[in-house]
Amino acid sequence: MSLEELKDLTNLEENDVLLAVDWLDGNERVELLPTGKVVSVMLVF
Repeated sequence: MSLEELKDLTNLEENDVLLAVDWLDGNERVELLPTGKVVSVMLVF
């Protein structure tokens, strides 16, 4: 999934998307979730 797709899905500013992706990349639990769930997790935060 590209950064543009993430921005469209989450309606976040690019910096916010990058912060969320950085947080998710550092979170081992993300490896257990399919891509669709990761977007949901990003929306929660």
